[in-house]
Order: sequence, then structure tokens, then C-alpha cells
Amino acid sequence: MTTRRDVMYLCHIDLVGIIFSNLSIKFSNDNLK
Repeated sequence: MTTRRDVMYLCHIDLVGIIFSNLSIKFSNDNLK
């Protein structure tokens, strides 16, 4: 049984993962220049 808090927590983890993946892509692109 999932509560609203669990859903918010999972969404937060997804957002953090997306932000970190975008940052890593930016850093890798800067290093390639």
C-alpha cells in the first residue's frame, strides 16, 4: 500500500536523478571541448 508521502518521495528521487543525469551530460560535454 503506497501513501501520498511514498509517491512524493519517489517523484523527488526521479527529479534528482534527472537533474544529476543532465549535470553529468553537461560536464562530459564540457570535458570533450
